[in-house]
Amino acid sequence: MHRISDILFDLCGNDFLLPYLRREAGIADGEPAYDEESAPTRAVRIVTDDTTANADPAFDAETRRLGLPLAVLHCPCIVATGMTGLPRRIAESIYAGRFVTIKGCEARISVVHGVDVARAAMMAAGSVETLTLTDGTDPAISDLADAIACRIDGKRLFAIPPRLARIWYGRQFFDRLTTDATCPENFTAAYPSFRPTPVTEYLRTHVYDKNSL
Repeated sequence: MHRISDILFDLCGNDFLLPYLRREAGIADGEPAYDEESAPTRAVRIVTDDTTANADPAFDAETRRLGLPLAVLHCPCIVATGMTGLPRRIAESIYAGRFVTIKGCEARISVVHGVDVARAAMMAAGSVETLTLTDGTDPAISDLADAIACRIDGKRLFAIPPRLARIWYGRQFFDRLTTDATCPENFTAAYPSFRPTPVTEYLRTHVYDKNSL
């Protein structure tokens, strides 16, 4: 359970989002995240497909005690600095020189960048909605891997046939890389002014500097 400004957050273990949320709230590094003399007025839970079991009972109890409106953001898969889940495993494999794409594989995945998760969380705070947030593009897993590789010093990936990839990765990881993991999003229908940036575009075009996350 974390508090930023007047919002109480349950990140369900996705604590790598904290810097993004602080920045979106306008809180500079080193500044207190909130005024200790005031109470939170809103609550937001952010959950991914891999962290649905990590909801904090203490957060629910505090939300009920204070009567806070609770907004729930379901973000199937988040790409960001410090990310977890499949994107992290792909990034670590690329960095180690072990990742290859699979010829003919068109499996897709629903993703969203941490920058947009923070924006959406601040926008939804105060509501009592449960909404699914993605970048709206559902990129091929191979395209996501290529974009991550571009972010990691412009590394290039090679493709191998499925029968070799199954041996290379083992059955479990091979199945994960060749199975669709998509879901419909409805956040932009609820908030039409919200326009997320496609994750693959962000990774390929964002200029990373000392102020980037």
